[in-house]
Amino acid sequence: MKHTQGKNNQSVFYICANHEESLNSQKVAAEKYAEHLAHSLNIIVDAKTSGMLPLNKRTGMQKLFLLIEERAIDTVIVDSLSRVSRKGEQLIDFISLLKQNNIKLIELGRRE
Repeated sequence: MKHTQGKNNQSVFYICANHEESLNSQKVAAEKYAEHLAHSLNIIVDAKTSGMLPLNKRTGMQKLFLLIEERAIDTVIVDSLSRVSRKGEQLIDFISLLKQNNIKLIELGRRE
C-alpha cells in the first residue's frame, strides 16, 4: 500500500544523546533546520541514551514507531545516522521500516 501525504503529516527530528553537550548540539541543529525551512518540527528526544541501546528499549523511539504506524509523519530528520543506532543491523531495519512506509530520512551531518 502506498503512503500518500496528508495534511496532518509532519516532520520529526529524532535526537538521541548520552551527554548534555550532544543533546544541546542536536537541539540547536533541529532549530536551525526548522528556521531554514520556515517549518515547525516535532522533536522527539531520547536523553541519556546510548546509540547502542536496542531501538525498542528507547521511549522516544517507541513514540516515533507509533507515529510511523499511524502514518502521521512523512519525514524523519537526524543529525547523524549514529543517533538512530550504532549497530548496522538495527540501522538497516530502521531505514527499511521508513522505506516501507514511504517516509523520507534526512541526515543533516555533524557541524562543529
